[in-house]
Amino acid sequence: MNLTGEQLEDFRTLEEAMWVSETRGNPEWFDAALAPEFTEHGASGRVWNRESIMTIPISDYIPVELPLPNFVARTIEPSVVLCTYTSIVAGNIANRSSLWRHNGDRWLLEFHQGTPVAAERTPTA
Repeated sequence: MNLTGEQLEDFRTLEEAMWVSETRGNPEWFDAALAPEFTEHGASGRVWNRESIMTIPISDYIPVELPLPNFVARTIEPSVVLCTYTSIVAGNIANRSSLWRHNGDRWLLEFHQGTPVAAERTPTA
């Protein structure tokens, strides 16, 4: 099942909300957006769960490039959508993926991963 253009933009809005001041610094937004079993494997190498994300002080501003480059959202099954994109924050580049599940009411973020992009290397013989 392909997403409509409107649905694609809805998921882009959800993903970008994790990066912008209006929502990033708002614990109520995160409380409504994160699934009970949320897990994140951060680009830092740390693993976060819902409780740890909800209790850390979150910066209001992140110098991220918006709109998110290489944004793609695709349906895995009718109630599950996978979003992938590149984040560029102060020159640091990471590949990102998020798994969203619809709970009958709204979309909840189940899983997020950030993987730093390795520097290009010349193959050795």
